Amino acid sequence: YLSEKKYLNGPDALMLKSDVAYSFSYITAILELRGCMARGELEKVVRETVLVHDRMRSLVRTRQVLFMYWEELKHVPLENMVLLESKRTTRGELQAFVSERSVEQLPEHLPLWRIYYFSDYDDGSGAPASAMVFRFSHCLADGISAMKMLMSSTPLTRPAVTKKGPKAVPPPPSVWERVHGLGSAVYELLLSPPDTTSLLKPGVHITQETERRVAWSNVAGVTVGDIKRSTKEGGEGLTVNDVLMGALGGALRRYLLHRGASVPSHLRAAMWISLRGIDIYDGKVDLGNEITAISIPLLANVPDGKDRVRAMHNQIARLRHSLLGHLALGMFYVIGNAPAPLAARMMRLGDKYTASASCVPGPREAINFGPCPIERMAFFVPPGNDLHLFVCILTYNNNISICFATDATAIPDPERLVSNFSEELASLL
Repeated sequence: YLSEKKYLNGPDALMLKSDVAYSFSYITAILELRGCMARGELEKVVRETVLVHDRMRSLVRTRQVLFMYWEELKHVPLENMVLLESKRTTRGELQAFVSERSVEQLPEHLPLWRIYYFSDYDDGSGAPASAMVFRFSHCLADGISAMKMLMSSTPLTRPAVTKKGPKAVPPPPSVWERVHGLGSAVYELLLSPPDTTSLLKPGVHITQETERRVAWSNVAGVTVGDIKRSTKEGGEGLTVNDVLMGALGGALRRYLLHRGASVPSHLRAAMWISLRGIDIYDGKVDLGNEITAISIPLLANVPDGKDRVRAMHNQIARLRHSLLGHLALGMFYVIGNAPAPLAARMMRLGDKYTASASCVPGPREAINFGPCPIERMAFFVPPGNDLHLFVCILTYNNNISICFATDATAIPDPERLVSNFSEELASLL
């Protein structure tokens, strides 16, 4: 070991304690690649993109009460960290693999990440392809910083921005507005009632033995450019995120009605956002967790899709000026270094919300992982913390990727949610 000791900050420590308490629900990134790499070539890329970061070479020394700390290894045995599969693998088999491995505990004597590389992947195109599954503890990085780390082997060029007139600067909030905003944030975070029990939130405790299922796909027939053109022509000030989140509410509505279930009027997601901003073109990779969760209604009870998108736009506009995210991140810093049982109990999102969701903007152009172009990517966190549904919407190279990870006892067919989302999104344009 190297001698220097670095302590985990509050959010990193909280994520680790939640991982351990709630069935090792680590983040999983899936990259579908064109072409393939030999082991030596893959390890070279991993050394240049992953191992250049201290914490990716480090163990976490956990303690119940005292601060946890990183302990850097002098040597990381990649033969145990990067695992290859040469057998022909279909997408269905890959989805089954990541579902089965999604809550597998990683050994504490090695850094808390693994790479599984499938060198002969059948993506349905008939062309040579491979796939990489990167599984890592949330204490190492949030999804956004991990995505930037994996993309660091490709120099990105910032797209040209069309200059517009100066934006109107709103007046600063009054003292009363600040006090009211803080009070609203405290209420939402600590005092708001939980979502009602439903098919998507059955109130069943999730354990490590609970079966998880994962499905992902690019949305066929709809691109980011299509959404931008549609919102611009509509002239209502709607954004791509408004439409994507409106489509998510519609997908859940379709699923509930298909199952013959009622659609609850109170159905919310814990929406993960970055408070340091998302700039994938700045060339910086700062691992860690500068993310927080805000509450967002999914409006599945609104039957008309376009009405739902307008209502979603109003909800998101309100949340942009909310102090909820800053208050939640502050609490992460405070409770992250509390004793593990207390910290994990404070993170029981399943007591309050129906789903966990994230909406991540990726590069606008195609990029590589090492020598291999990335065809599509997906991120997910397996259900845990008594949340039965996780959703990640990711935009990349003008395409939209949707991934649902579910508890199979509540939602046995996440692939139906994937198709529902695609159909709903097409209906909104």
